[in-house]
Amino acid sequence: SGTLSSTTGSSVTFTAPASGTSAARVYLTASDGDFQDVVFTTVVYQDPNPRVSRNQTAVVEQGHGLPIDNQLLQTTDSDTPPADLVYMIDSGPQNGELLFNGVPIGIGVTFTQADIDNGNLSYRQSGQRQNVDSFAFTVSDGNADDSGTFNFNISPYDPNASFYGLGLSL
Repeated sequence: SGTLSSTTGSSVTFTAPASGTSAARVYLTASDGDFQDVVFTTVVYQDPNPRVSRNQTAVVEQGHGLPIDNQLLQTTDSDTPPADLVYMIDSGPQNGELLFNGVPIGIGVTFTQADIDNGNLSYRQSGQRQNVDSFAFTVSDGNADDSGTFNFNISPYDPNASFYGLGLSL
């Protein structure tokens, strides 16, 4: 339930609950001293669900790593801060590994949108010749969830490739 605060004058303030409730009913009684009018009002409050708003395919070179930042993966929820949007790995990559602060992580491990925002999540490709990789995840705000699959396109490693188009070999 929410909080109903009366104020002087003709206004009343209803503060919706923080989460979990989809609607609240508020009953108001107004009186002028001679008779009473009963006003029934329903205030609808919806707890928005988290939504994977950005899920870009990442390109990583064979045998190399890549940070997964909020330009690649982002979930939004208007009433939940990034630190409370929790991702869980449902299936891991087959041709590389996910890293949290440089440490390999796997199925069932959790991290937050704030972790992604702060650059704590990355991927390291195994070095095997593969074209793609992915991991599946579910993200929750504690009340509802969304899910997705994050994809990687793996480009072959070429030690003779020019460095940033400057014609320099590595």
